[in-house]
Amino acid sequence: MGEVRAHVELQNSADPTKKLEISVVVDTGAMLNWLPEATVRELGLQEIGTATVEYADGRSERGVVCGPITLRFDGRAR
Repeated sequence: MGEVRAHVELQNSADPTKKLEISVVVDTGAMLNWLPEATVRELGLQEIGTATVEYADGRSERGVVCGPITLRFDGRAR
């Protein structure tokens, strides 16, 4: 099974001058966007909480929730 990737633009909603275009893996069942720590730092996002995600194989991982962020794909913003 392969992976589906898309090019998106991420923008710090609190500081619109900080934005990046990156390639991401598309997961149609995802409830959260998961970003590498270096990307979060580069965008200057602030920690606003934590979240635990559970993978299909039963593993779980805890991460930091950061924001605010705008994600643009195919001419649409989320």
